[in-house]
Amino acid sequence: MGRKLLIYISFLISTLTQISYQQQRPFVEFQKDMATILIYGDGSFEDLERNIIYTMNQALVYHEVFVAVKSQKLLDQVNSKFNNQDNIKFIKTQDVDDFGKILQGLFHQINGEYIVMIHSKTQISDLEIVNDAGEPWDNSYLIDLDYNRNLDLILFSMDFRFEASLLLRKRFLAQILNQFSEISRYYIIQSFNLRCDEQTLCLVGYLMIDMYLNKSLFNTLQTLKLDCLQHIEQIYNHLSKLEKARQNSTENPFASIIMSCFNRDYYLLRSIQHVFQQTYVNWELLISDDGSNNPKTLQILQLVSNHPRIRVLYLYTNQYAVFALNYAITQAKGEYLAIQDDDDIMLSTRLNYQIDFLRRNPDYELCGAPLLPLSQIGKPYYYADNYVGNFAKLKFYFLFVNHIPHSNFAIRLTDKIRKHYLYNHQTAYDYSLWLKLLFEVDENIRFAVLPNFVTGIRFHDLRMTNEGQEAQHYSKWVPLKYIEIAEKLHPEIFENMSQQCFLEIFYSLQYNSGTIQSCQGYEIHSYLSQINNGLRNEKFINQNDFKDLDKLFDYYHKQYTWFAQQNKITYQYQKRTFDCIVHHGDIQILLLHIDQLKDYVDYFLVIYFLTSNEEVTMESLQKHSLIKDYESKIEIKFINISAQQLEEYRQEISNLIGYTFVNLLFKKGCFYHEDIIFSKSNEIINPYQLRRYQKLNTNIGFFQLRQYSALGQGEDWKYIRIMSYRLFEKLGYRKAREFVIDQDIFKNLDQPVFEDKLQTIYVIDEYLNVHTMQDAGLYFDDFECRSYLKDNNRSKIYNYIANMSFAEKRKLESFSLQIQDDLISHCGDKNLEKVIIIYDRSKAEL
Repeated sequence: MGRKLLIYISFLISTLTQISYQQQRPFVEFQKDMATILIYGDGSFEDLERNIIYTMNQALVYHEVFVAVKSQKLLDQVNSKFNNQDNIKFIKTQDVDDFGKILQGLFHQINGEYIVMIHSKTQISDLEIVNDAGEPWDNSYLIDLDYNRNLDLILFSMDFRFEASLLLRKRFLAQILNQFSEISRYYIIQSFNLRCDEQTLCLVGYLMIDMYLNKSLFNTLQTLKLDCLQHIEQIYNHLSKLEKARQNSTENPFASIIMSCFNRDYYLLRSIQHVFQQTYVNWELLISDDGSNNPKTLQILQLVSNHPRIRVLYLYTNQYAVFALNYAITQAKGEYLAIQDDDDIMLSTRLNYQIDFLRRNPDYELCGAPLLPLSQIGKPYYYADNYVGNFAKLKFYFLFVNHIPHSNFAIRLTDKIRKHYLYNHQTAYDYSLWLKLLFEVDENIRFAVLPNFVTGIRFHDLRMTNEGQEAQHYSKWVPLKYIEIAEKLHPEIFENMSQQCFLEIFYSLQYNSGTIQSCQGYEIHSYLSQINNGLRNEKFINQNDFKDLDKLFDYYHKQYTWFAQQNKITYQYQKRTFDCIVHHGDIQILLLHIDQLKDYVDYFLVIYFLTSNEEVTMESLQKHSLIKDYESKIEIKFINISAQQLEEYRQEISNLIGYTFVNLLFKKGCFYHEDIIFSKSNEIINPYQLRRYQKLNTNIGFFQLRQYSALGQGEDWKYIRIMSYRLFEKLGYRKAREFVIDQDIFKNLDQPVFEDKLQTIYVIDEYLNVHTMQDAGLYFDDFECRSYLKDNNRSKIYNYIANMSFAEKRKLESFSLQIQDDLISHCGDKNLEKVIIIYDRSKAEL
């Protein structure tokens, strides 16, 4: 314990002696103005030695010291060092960490009027504290390291607004012992009322002024003198603000601070203390406990629940943070709302700063501030530059990144906000709420961001967002939400640029990385214009927002152009798509399959089964112009089998096929993140459905295929899967080819079993982004095309299809017409049996 702190203890003792003790109390023997110092806690010899020496260098004239020691060996060590000190006594006890039990056993030996508890691991110094690397640490957070997360000293704060003390009177201890036959430290802790009434606080202020003016204690300690002045100023500023808030609630509207907690101890108490340190005085704190089972958490909650400004709401079973927050929000009484996470640091000016802005700017319902990321001991990692000067820019940023967490916002609780401000997603719950308020509800809800920091966000291993499944789900769900919102703004926004590519470009432009990460063949300027137009068409965008959007996107256009002119654009490696095809029979169906996908597949890996009566070589295949023209993209592996084996392969998926594809993929240097399609040659994907899958960059896709000969007559489907090579390796070929989504998932969600949709689903022990595509292609049962004619003349339908949008080309009607047209080209008119096109649409109507 440093000299400064012990001098301050002497000051507190002096102050307490002048405050009248109004309750009747039993007769207790003690020596007036004497202090008993108890050093307790399971510390080392060095810990005990340090603290004993500190007690020998303090300002109290009359004092005695008791030192609790756990082992006889340690007792002998410290006793031999300090046996000549008459006022120091050593006690051997197994309850070395429980000062309550120690004090009960020592009660009749204690001579002091006041009892001071010092934990043996305390290491407070007036000097700057540095870590092993010589970097300075903020002394206010040393408690996390020095007390080893021990609750006893965490609870003892000297901040007058959080009324727990380093001191207790012996008479107060006697009262507790009269009530309970056996006590622990928490009987003492819970006996402290955290509420400090204004009358007592005012008296303390007067006594501090008296000490400042009259006591010789400060004569040689200028630093302590200044500290005393600061405490006096804090007390009377606080009292003045309480009086103003009571007299004029309009100028000081009531604010509700919401905190959910689960099994947090040290950080929870620190977070509560930061609320008490607010310069804004008219508030309540609602703590929603999400079924904690940590004894320290429950003891802290029981302690703070005595305070009249704090309401603790117990859920008893773990419902997760979203439920806990929503429940507390429904109980809030304030005109304004602020979220404080149970491990965050709230700067003392936060409420005053944000509520003042909202009061002066009635057009805004939410007011945020930049992110300040901190280490677990409260040291800033960096000072984030994410201040956003206008609403239009903020709305665009939120489309791609959650750059302001909910604990940085203050909210005006208007009727429309009360209706919509509820979290509706278990992970990324603040981000999903921002997207709902900005893009989904039919209300004019405007956000603002102020330039100064208001909250420090601790980053540590026990954060909720660091939990494995929660973090994995967040990383999967967020990109799908980007896509959903962006396509509402402009339906074809991802037709010419992939979502992943634009994110890379956006981050490069936004954070001035020195180069732009872009993608080959994509038109960034067109994409930026589409986003701008989409945002301008939003319902509640006004004229000022138009100007801000134009200014923002003009900046991006110029930035990208400048980087291009300076040759500072680097192109990302584009992941490839491999189509693994099993083929037997008529070559024309294989040619048709390759012809459809040749523009979107990088390699066709073909297992070509040959029976004894077939003679096919690579040379004979190269007579077909398609094989010859795309020779570099086509790898064919011929396998000779019997007719019986062929029938077996048709009936059951063979491991031989899987091993062969693995070898072919290895030969082509396939990477884990690249996409693999598993198909048969008679299963043909609509190339524009494949193109969309590639743009949206999910983990696994399901293409639903209709039977060509039964279009419009039934619901016979097959499914082709596309997935990353990593997932294929995890599943194996058989499971990859047969993999399906459990239909009960859709039934539980009350959704169709299969539809065009992007969703995050927990399958195969991980979260995956799944893209299901309805009516995404065709398959043929028994394909026969005996004559192949090289005919480049296509019907007029081809021209109609060529002029369609990508969305129209993805429709099954369009693709079936395209297939029919290609069959005419590949097989000749006379060999093609006319089929009923789905919905029986005429060419003219199309």
